[in-house]
Amino acid sequence: HRQANVCRCADVQEGPSPMHIFAGMVYNIFILTGRMIKMTSERLKKQIQFVLEVDKLKNIFRMTKIHDGTRRENDAEHSWHLALMAFLLGEYSKEPGIDMLKVMKMCIVHDLVEIDAGDTFCYDTAGSMDKLEREQKAADRIFGILPEDQGRELRELWEEFDAMETPEARFAAAMDRLQ
Repeated sequence: HRQANVCRCADVQEGPSPMHIFAGMVYNIFILTGRMIKMTSERLKKQIQFVLEVDKLKNIFRMTKIHDGTRRENDAEHSWHLALMAFLLGEYSKEPGIDMLKVMKMCIVHDLVEIDAGDTFCYDTAGSMDKLEREQKAADRIFGILPEDQGRELRELWEEFDAMETPEARFAAAMDRLQ
């Protein structure tokens, strides 16, 4: 029985992450058709800032464990798994013509607010009392990092998922419950 090569937190040296190094490079250069171009785009800076911010989703741990039961799942893993499930299981939707790209986007963004608001366990009655207020405040801040058009799109997807009124939102919510 071989032991897998596992990178543990203690094995990681201090210093900037590859994502932070990449972001620093992108702030200064942009590769387009093989040429280096000075990048001063405020839009790109906001997009990179958002990408770095949502990296924090990896540090929000859910109450549920991963399949083998060895540890708790984080929100990034959960969102990725939902999007993959939606893609693979979309054929089982009862609604004809469902927009699976929209479903996958909802799966990816539905828990981003938990970066600030935390993951409220479904049986946590005390935490549920101010959940909406915490999540609205988090949505304002997190989606506000992006350029206005993209922030609005992601906010609308998040709100649509939460309302569960459209076929896409109901299917995404069904994947969330299944996973």
